[in-house]
Amino acid sequence: MSNYYFLFGNTPSLSFLELQSLTEGVTEVTPNLAKVNLGSDELAKDLFNKTGGTVKLIKEVGPLAETDEDSLALIAAYLNEHKGNSKLTFGLGLLGLDNLEISETKIKKQLKKDHDLSSRFIEHVKTGLSASVLLHQNVIEISAIGTLEGNMLGHTLAVQDIDDWTNRDRRKPYADRKKGMLPPKVARMMINIAAGSDKKTIYDPFCGTGTVLSEALMLGHDVVGSDLDGHATAGAEKNIAWIKKEYDLSGESKIFYSDASQVHKMSDLRNKPVDAIVTEPFLGKPKPELRQLENIYKGLEKMYLGAFKAFKVILKNDGKIVIVFPMVEAPRKTYDLSKLIDKLALLGYTTTSEPIVYARKGATVQRQIFVFTLNK
Repeated sequence: MSNYYFLFGNTPSLSFLELQSLTEGVTEVTPNLAKVNLGSDELAKDLFNKTGGTVKLIKEVGPLAETDEDSLALIAAYLNEHKGNSKLTFGLGLLGLDNLEISETKIKKQLKKDHDLSSRFIEHVKTGLSASVLLHQNVIEISAIGTLEGNMLGHTLAVQDIDDWTNRDRRKPYADRKKGMLPPKVARMMINIAAGSDKKTIYDPFCGTGTVLSEALMLGHDVVGSDLDGHATAGAEKNIAWIKKEYDLSGESKIFYSDASQVHKMSDLRNKPVDAIVTEPFLGKPKPELRQLENIYKGLEKMYLGAFKAFKVILKNDGKIVIVFPMVEAPRKTYDLSKLIDKLALLGYTTTSEPIVYARKGATVQRQIFVFTLNK
């Protein structure tokens, strides 16, 4: 058994909840870093590759020394041992540490002094090298990690495959900015929170271009999708056919046209309820005027409530809903759907965590991601 560290992306609270949903024994090291004890590198990589919110996987090599001088010697010895046949190129990350006097320049000098080894390093930000550098260059990345047990040396095992994410996002045959605004990585995090590590049937009643459905298929789930926009459902079918062929996926998929508040009338869904619902409904105008907000949120509350009433019929007991609620912070008032929570409780829905805010920089409408469990 070894300790593995998962470095989170831009929404660490959502990433942490995702990781907790996929495995046991997750320990927070810093707000951006979590530790999991696992039996092998392969298990750790498999877990890492399932996530949408983890950008880097680091294996704990062992404790650093009590002094910076001895730690430098230990790091130099480790790099010398793992240098391979080509000239050594390395990078350094400092995670959870502010007072460690270790730098790439000092490591480079130590390598020359102790092992007569010439090397080059790549400049880093505090969390280490970028995914692009680690994917496309022959470089070893090490990290000094501050934990409650002391300072540890880590070695990066895997990094998020940004090329593959770009491929799925940009090469799909159908795109609509108005119907495909949920980022694929956020969609995957939401799916993992809803489904955990077991195969499930995932339903998106506001499927748009099929981002949630595509990521669920990539994770091995079966999917059902619907939307009130016929152009969107037709486009989503094209995207699902493409991703199944592109990645040789075998999961079952079904997409149909429907208002989300009417899906309880579908006999297939009534007779065979889904395991989980993962969705981003219509969030209102992306840049609403202040005078419009009151009426917009009244309309959104009515729409969401109607959908949740329908979900109760077609979702399994103890099934989860991971859903986006919109929020606008106006100068004198915050507009959100918090009043809806008590109404949903009367229908049997309970929230299992505090809402997590996800928002693009400069966005007027922010996303609040809620997790509900249905108790019929």
